Amino acid sequence: MDTTQRSVREEIARRMLRTTRIGPTAVARYVDLPRDEVVQLAIEVRGRCSVSPSSLRKA
Repeated sequence: MDTTQRSVREEIARRMLRTTRIGPTAVARYVDLPRDEVVQLAIEVRGRCSVSPSSLRKA
């Protein structure tokens, strides 16, 4: 995946996280990005994350 494609996917993920109630795991599947990266985007966009801290430690 080139940088342009990745940037587009990240922007789609940001918009989904900002405008919907979909969780980061579902968004990661939809835009085909690693879950951990989408969780970080969710924290940036929402200021919080709907994923429990214990599941983040397992990753």
